[in-house]
Amino acid sequence: MSIIKYNNNSSIQEYLTGDKSITNDTVLIKMFLRNQRSKNTVRSYAKSIKLFIDYINKPLSNVTVKDIMDFMDKLEKKEKSTQNNRISGLSSLYNFGCKLGYLKYNPFTVINKPTVNKNKSTNKFLAKEELNRLWEVLREKKRNAVIGSIFITTGVRVSELCNIKCKHFYKDMDSNVGIHIIDGKGNKDRDIKVRQDVLAYIKDYRDSINKDFNIPNDDESYLITTRNGNRVNENYIRWIIDNASKKAGIEKKISPHWLRHTSASMSLNNNCDIVKVTENFGWSSLKVAKGYLHNLDKLKDSSVDYVDIDL
Repeated sequence: MSIIKYNNNSSIQEYLTGDKSITNDTVLIKMFLRNQRSKNTVRSYAKSIKLFIDYINKPLSNVTVKDIMDFMDKLEKKEKSTQNNRISGLSSLYNFGCKLGYLKYNPFTVINKPTVNKNKSTNKFLAKEELNRLWEVLREKKRNAVIGSIFITTGVRVSELCNIKCKHFYKDMDSNVGIHIIDGKGNKDRDIKVRQDVLAYIKDYRDSINKDFNIPNDDESYLITTRNGNRVNENYIRWIIDNASKKAGIEKKISPHWLRHTSASMSLNNNCDIVKVTENFGWSSLKVAKGYLHNLDKLKDSSVDYVDIDL
């Protein structure tokens, strides 16, 4: 069996389109990626596989535990969550190969994943004053106002925002408006209520680009588009948020996911039912929401407040 080799100009997309010469490992990788439900998962796994294959430069069946440990040393400077994602994706590939009888064993089973602080991500939220400053910058442009208002009020993921189509909006019997969200992680779709002020920003934006916005409708066009009317790129959305935060004088390097954390934190801090928050944010269990509550409450009533001394 020939070894899969990728030159420096090869891209992740080549895994997905099959432009490379076919080898047994390549066929396995393609089958594995096709078996994933979420496009984001596919791209994440494809990136992990490419990094690994480029590093080891040998057939998957010949990989040793030492190869993996050396690869992990290379990733040492990355966030622990990123390291874990790499391990999980590659381990899933080996499990898939073992189930098909192509690979004999999974060497990743003996690798310990780095310990991740589960509460670290829930600390990534903006103070209300910071959020107000960010919003003042975002609302200066009609499209950015839509992006910001949806992020802040619904807490959707950036991939979910980019995939919203006009036809995904609907009304219930009481004329409340909702969006049917196509889950960015491929687990389950969900429905989220849209506030009237957010709808106003959406209609204003759609009017500015000469596009209708009626509810309900069968409009297949994406809600937020490029100037050419195409689906907006996720990295461009990230750039918009990053650029706006700099203009707002926010020193933290924030991303759309910070706004997701902020939205969840504000909802829970204002006593929203924890089950509703869990459902709206598409979390698999209440444990995630409880992590947010822990971080929100730890400074409210602290032992520090009971130290009886005037300084």
